[in-house]
Amino acid sequence: MKKNNSGIFLACILSAGLLAGTVYNAYYGGEAQAASASAYMVSDAALANETAVITLAQDASSVSGNGAVVTGNTITITKAGVYRLIGTLTEGQIVVNTGSKKSVVLVLDGVYVANESDAALYVKNSGNLAVYLTEGTENTFISGTQTQILEEAEQATDTASVSSDENTDTVSASNDENTDTVSTSDDENQDNDENEETTDALGGAITFKDDATIYGTGTLNVYGYINNGIHCSNNLFIEDGIINVAAVHNGIKGKDSLTIDGGTLYVLSGNDGLKSDDETGEGYGVITMNGGSLTINSNGDGMQAETLLTVNDGELDITTSGEDIVHTDDMFGMMGGPAGGFGMMGGGFGKMDGNSDQSGEESMDEDNNSNMNDRPDMGSMPDTENMSETGDMPDMSNMPGMGERPDMSSMPDMSSMPDMSNMPDMGERPDMGSMPDMENMSEMGSMPGQNPFEMPADQASSETDDSVSCKGLKSHGSLIINGGTISINSTDDAVHCDGSMLITGGSLTLNSQDDGIHADTELTISNADIDIQSSYEGIESHLITVESGNISVTASDDGFNANGGANNFGAFGGGASWMEQDNTTVEDESTPVFTINGGTIFVNASGDGLDSNGDLLINGGYIIVDGPSNSMNGALDSGTENGGTLLVNGGTLLAIGASGMAETPEAASTQNTLTANVKFSEGSVISIIDPDGVELISYTALKSGDSIVFSSQDLTVGETYTVQVDEETTQVTL
Repeated sequence: MKKNNSGIFLACILSAGLLAGTVYNAYYGGEAQAASASAYMVSDAALANETAVITLAQDASSVSGNGAVVTGNTITITKAGVYRLIGTLTEGQIVVNTGSKKSVVLVLDGVYVANESDAALYVKNSGNLAVYLTEGTENTFISGTQTQILEEAEQATDTASVSSDENTDTVSASNDENTDTVSTSDDENQDNDENEETTDALGGAITFKDDATIYGTGTLNVYGYINNGIHCSNNLFIEDGIINVAAVHNGIKGKDSLTIDGGTLYVLSGNDGLKSDDETGEGYGVITMNGGSLTINSNGDGMQAETLLTVNDGELDITTSGEDIVHTDDMFGMMGGPAGGFGMMGGGFGKMDGNSDQSGEESMDEDNNSNMNDRPDMGSMPDTENMSETGDMPDMSNMPGMGERPDMSSMPDMSSMPDMSNMPDMGERPDMGSMPDMENMSEMGSMPGQNPFEMPADQASSETDDSVSCKGLKSHGSLIINGGTISINSTDDAVHCDGSMLITGGSLTLNSQDDGIHADTELTISNADIDIQSSYEGIESHLITVESGNISVTASDDGFNANGGANNFGAFGGGASWMEQDNTTVEDESTPVFTINGGTIFVNASGDGLDSNGDLLINGGYIIVDGPSNSMNGALDSGTENGGTLLVNGGTLLAIGASGMAETPEAASTQNTLTANVKFSEGSVISIIDPDGVELISYTALKSGDSIVFSSQDLTVGETYTVQVDEETTQVTL
């Protein structure tokens, strides 16, 4: 279930306190096209040519130079130039209002600005705007106060309790009074972003109304207790620096586009971590990551783009916590910093140490059998370029178990087909266990001011509604992964798009309570290392093509699923798939097709292993499917009832599982296949031996079953082969 945890997240954040950029037009498989906007950075010489130095002090700020004026505790920059800012405003605001053709560089040299009701830094109107983070300095901007956050959390808790008593799923009845500024309205995160654009500076603690660039080697801390952390109404570029953001709504938002070219970023958010949601069309609503290190812990989506999300390089670590966010007393008690700071970031929200090292400490718990250290070494898989050299399969005995199956007690009587207009509730998804540790979060130091995050533990509430999308990477249009190191722990799909997805490289380690990878229309994978360590369904789309790469999938339902979207293909695609509730909503009446042309693929599935509600075509690759023990699913499943076919024309395939729904390749296949109904148990060693005594393949089963399907170019019609299960042998003549 997808749940809105505004109250819980507010309680947590109280404890937490926590180039030239390239923007691509929306496309799939086409050439990238640079948008007109680009990062704005100036030379060191230009930085040294300061227009003014602004010294901040409560009720005593001053300007040395021209172009800025002080009015009480509001400093307004009115002319183009380079402005160095130093000092502290415990209640005030920096405003830039120079006009659309006048460029401004803000040199932050140890700044602390808080504003209890508005943005701390508000760029209202400017031309090119750059924020430079001076080396060795720490700079902090805060919007909102402890009182506001406490009231929000208490209100969310109280109204959640009321709605629970009324057996409703809403977190807060306060929406009717327009007081809840951080809740979201539906599964697609159609949140209050329209309001962000009408409340002027209230978009974020740092608010840019025009294009903006952040760079330098210093540190920037941003706390958005009213709405977003960093909010840009146009194009936002992050080139460098250490940037830490905690916000009750979105962490960092570039409405037109958001480009990450470098830096080290930590984001803790009550809604989406990074977001770009302009619906204008191509070139808008775009997120691009070209480098840097990014750690996100969000109560909504990790990264969400309206049109196109692209990862070209960098290190990306995302935890979408959803219903798994819980209150921890004094979680960030060692934080230091202005509002509790970020400090050690110990406990509670998952690993945020800025690296992608997957150690045993951050693996899932033993009950779910998903310890990352137990995964097979994909580097030891055979070379797929020469499929005749199959040799021995690596020992798979240490593969993790499948975890708990969803509660099937509410399923309809199997003797008759259910009413498809009212599909039964599938129950809760499997428990993902404890989220990873964050003990290694970088030390943020200490800034003046009281800690607004101290909050009684009883303010937290676990009552939530079904309204928040908690996906890792998400695009309403297309999604492209060309490189990078990506680690995702999500309560929703780990990688998701409503259109087409292209994965051409990178290393992905995914744990999801829903789909590992999901594309509504089309998915193509090549040259990527993908390790889906836990999921409900591993990889799902209408059209799936695997060209190359190393792919390992563990799923409590189907490993791969080429489905039919919103038509009958999705409803009746093979086996017991009428029971499945596919996430795909695309209206596509074409036949689903799942094609494997190459790569090394391992699937451990309790549902169907390789499932297509239409055609299943294997033309190459080295594939092992450890399929279901239950007879309602099969290791291989094509949509024969929809006119689909199962063809094996090349590669090496071993598919084992239960025989009840087992399928074998059709006679039209150009490669021979051996089948044997032989019982085996968990831990059984299954071997196929040719007439000369050469072992063609050997594999240790993770589950029991009684169906073995093996296809290889080494099989010859008329020859007799030995199927050996432990010490028992069976002769099969093709």
